[in-house]
Amino acid sequence: MPLRLAPEGLALPSQSKDEYEEGFMPLQLKVNFKPKENILYKSKFRFMVKNGLSCDLIVKGQGSYEETDD
Repeated sequence: MPLRLAPEGLALPSQSKDEYEEGFMPLQLKVNFKPKENILYKSKFRFMVKNGLSCDLIVKGQGSYEETDD
């Protein structure tokens, strides 16, 4: 009997997830950047995961005195 491979990725129809599965879905982060000076800003955040790998997130942004950049 030949081996059949199931399609992967976006070709599959979406299935509803139960509450347990929803806990493993990626979360969206929103970052507001309101610089006070015309300098390069950099922040580092560490996400500690219980029973998992930690992850560092580094965000950078350039401040500006131009109102059109706000």
